[in-house]
Amino acid sequence: NDCLPTVTPSSKNVLFISMLAGTPIEQVHKVLKQLPIISNVIRILPNIPMTVGAGSCIYAIDNSITQEQCTLLENLLQG
Repeated sequence: NDCLPTVTPSSKNVLFISMLAGTPIEQVHKVLKQLPIISNVIRILPNIPMTVGAGSCIYAIDNSITQEQCTLLENLLQG
């Protein structure tokens, strides 16, 4: 909830990528429902070596994520 005022979506349909520790996708959806957007949520869980490009990252998706959105995430994570 603390970061909600800083979210300014550029469209009504957004892909929200969360790396909030210990925060399930359902909780992120609950907070995002306060905004006038339709959001899909992906939760990423990177490990510390990722900061130097030597780690790994797992992710969890909600049921509405498309293959195109998964590919976008994978491309972003590969840098």
